[in-house]
Amino acid sequence: FPVTISAIQDKFEELTAKGVDPNSLLTKESLEVWIKDGKGYNQIAREVGLHESVVSKAAKEFGLESKTNRADLMKWVKRGKRGGR
Repeated sequence: FPVTISAIQDKFEELTAKGVDPNSLLTKESLEVWIKDGKGYNQIAREVGLHESVVSKAAKEFGLESKTNRADLMKWVKRGKRGGR
């Protein structure tokens, strides 16, 4: 399910108002748990108030990859090869 920029911005503002740096939530341990739970980068992005690309980059830096994201990408690629159907 798509994550809107406003949803991410709202979460970012909520966390920073509480004195939490959203980037501090992207630890190797937390990413491992989210990924193990089957969450994609878009879902994690919504939870931490950061853009999906920031979450993806952090995961890559820790040597992690969301299988949910890979599966979603493959569905998108296959759909594109069939003319969007």
